[in-house]
Amino acid sequence: MIELTYRSQAVDTLDYDDIDAILNTARSFNGEHDITGCLIYHKDHFVQILEGPEGKVSELFEKISSDSRHKDVELLSKGVKQNRDFSSWSMAYQTLVNGPIDNDLLRLFEENLLTMAKFSDLRSDVIRTFWGAVSMMMENKVDRIASQGMRREG
Repeated sequence: MIELTYRSQAVDTLDYDDIDAILNTARSFNGEHDITGCLIYHKDHFVQILEGPEGKVSELFEKISSDSRHKDVELLSKGVKQNRDFSSWSMAYQTLVNGPIDNDLLRLFEENLLTMAKFSDLRSDVIRTFWGAVSMMMENKVDRIASQGMRREG
């Protein structure tokens, strides 16, 4: 089994209907192919971790990389693993609700994800990279994710 994490930027035309379509497709495909993971969308950026059979995860990442709903897809880390971190999630997803949000709600969302990152079991380079990328995204440091030496493959 392998795991990988990547980041990307949404295209300007992406809307919440597109995100719903992405999630519906992901949950169906992932459930059929024993793939689990988590997708975070925040301020027009995605960070995702996928785990499952090597061939299927690699095939899925190729499809994701060519999806026109986002750009600048960047593989941050990839590795072999024995146990899943997202075993019951065909695709966990976190974002804020569609529509106007106040700054207090936004900050609460960001703080919750930062807390999850801080207290997660960081047993592999890939999961550390995923939560590190999520933390940087929450701290508005998206452009620094790759430049901080977070790109790993093993």
